[in-house]
Order: sequence, then C-alpha cells, then structure tokens
Amino acid sequence: MSSLLNPFATFVYDPVNIPTINFETQRQGEVVHLMLRQDAITNVPWITITLIAIFIPGQIITLLNSLPSEFSALNILALFSEPEWTLISFVYGLAIFYYAFINVVSWFFNVVLVTNIRVVDVNFQAPFHTQTTQAQLQEIQDVRYTQGGIWGIIFNFGNLYIQTAGTNQNIHLKYIPNPNIVQEHIVKLLP
Repeated sequence: MSSLLNPFATFVYDPVNIPTINFETQRQGEVVHLMLRQDAITNVPWITITLIAIFIPGQIITLLNSLPSEFSALNILALFSEPEWTLISFVYGLAIFYYAFINVVSWFFNVVLVTNIRVVDVNFQAPFHTQTTQAQLQEIQDVRYTQGGIWGIIFNFGNLYIQTAGTNQNIHLKYIPNPNIVQEHIVKLLP
C-alpha cells in the first residue's frame, strides 16, 4: 500500500483519487474500488475490557491494603512472596497484551476488497491463520444489507450479504461502515 493511504482507514472509496492498493492475488488489470474494515467503533468493547483488566489489580490491591487489621485473613497479598507476585504480575500483563494484540491484528487484517472483477474477503483468525473468500462479480446474484440497533444507526455501520450463484460460498460482511454505499457500489459494478 502507498504511504499516502491511512493504514487505519475503515472505508476507502474512489479508485481514481486514492493511492493504488495492491494485494497478493491481484490479477492483471484488476483495480480496487473499495477497501473495507469493520467500523472503528466496533473496537470499543475489547478496548474497554483491556482498560478494565489493566486497572482492576491496582484497585484490588488498594482496597486490600486499606482493610482494617481485623480483616487480615482476607489479604491475599501475604500469600505470595515478592518474586512470586512479580511473576504473577508479568503473566497477567502478558495475557492482557496478548488479548489486545490479537484484537488489533484481527481488526487490522480482516479486510474486504471490492475490485472491478471480484469481491475478496480476507479473514484473519487468531493466532495466525488467514481465510480468503472471493466472489466473481458475474457470479453475484443478490447484494443486500441490514443496519440495525441504535449503535449501527448512530455510527452508520451494518452487515452486508452477498449471495452468489450455485454452490459458490456466499459472503457475509459484518459491521462495515456505510453498508448502503457499499451495496450501491457493488450493484453498479455487476455485469
């Protein structure tokens, strides 16, 4: 990808004015018209969980240290030595980092490309597996979208369903931004 393209963009549209997007299985003469990721707002739940997981141990330690001496039996801090607490803290921090890392990588690498020839859906599955589904434009029979829930309406994201002919795999795109524009654009590209 060109350095002019925002690497965290969720909706890249306009094949004339955007930098050229290239991908591994791109064919001769194939031009990317749309590049999509899940809407950025869909990252809020895992970011919230990560932040809570980071701050909870400090709050628990503060609470336990503030207990009166008659509740010393509840103080789990005395159960482990300092090196053991260091190891426990390191493993806990590593688990939080892994959770956040997998979510960032999964969001970043789950990409949909709509070209002048096909729709390519690249799904990254943790920890390091990728599944690619594609539908040739001439095989697409129906393109429809749903946009439900208060968050989907407020932040303008939804799901897009691409139905293909025969036994070819259908494509279901979740939480993409501007699903109505994506649907219209794919329908315009159909032969």
